[in-house]
Amino acid sequence: MNFSILVCILIGVFYLSESPFNSVMLIWINLIMDVLAALALATAPPLQQVINEPAITPSVPILQDVIWRQIFGVTIWNIIVISIMIFFGQAMFGIEYKNSDQSNTSLPKRQHETIIFNTFVFLQFFNQINCRVVGPKDFNVFISFFNNWIFILVLVTIFFV
Repeated sequence: MNFSILVCILIGVFYLSESPFNSVMLIWINLIMDVLAALALATAPPLQQVINEPAITPSVPILQDVIWRQIFGVTIWNIIVISIMIFFGQAMFGIEYKNSDQSNTSLPKRQHETIIFNTFVFLQFFNQINCRVVGPKDFNVFISFFNNWIFILVLVTIFFV
């Protein structure tokens, strides 16, 4: 998530003349979203398919190919979706302002930034659900979905806040 937000900030700076995320948005994403997601995922009981796997030896890397594939895939997906929102969000939602407008009080500009921010938050929201299962043959992210009330509470909190 952090790499994809860094790339999106760079794209936004070049296209919008400033970052599409202000400091409060970045604090929300890094401190609140990441901490809550980490707590929710850390409190989840292990899935049965993980328990049934053979023991891992010290020579096996923690970040295996399937995890790297997920990291790169999610990063590329986030960059594509946020880039679409940066480049075409104004047209998609009928928001009109000039990209060179440096006024932070411009309501249309703030609306566009809010749409970009909320899109990124919900990308991270769904990534949190995807991170529950990381096996090479695990495609059902909703398996044992309701077995951790902390995870559900964090999802509901993030959704409504």
